[in-house]
Amino acid sequence: MSSTFLTQISDFMYRKRYAKSTIESYLFVIKGFIRFHNYKHPIMLTPSEVADFFALASGAHKLPIALLYGSGLRLMECLRLRCQDIDFDYKAVRVWNSKGGRHRIITLAD
Repeated sequence: MSSTFLTQISDFMYRKRYAKSTIESYLFVIKGFIRFHNYKHPIMLTPSEVADFFALASGAHKLPIALLYGSGLRLMECLRLRCQDIDFDYKAVRVWNSKGGRHRIITLAD
């Protein structure tokens, strides 16, 4: 492998005993992502990029996208949310049966 970054990922996955085919799949996706971004490793979106992204969202999709971005919800967690799961007094969201069947509480971003 030519990249130190990809070598570190591969070594980490081998240590964690991932299957060889899984490692190859992950590395293929990561290489494609890096190529798509012109060989730059995107670390963080700038505030203007985030504002542009939200400006592209339509009315019905704006709230779920804001929840996904601002609070770190997973897609299925966001889709399963009910109005009663959001506590505006404590600025928290109760997520039921998240990854691994666990319940968790997530704070809302301002």
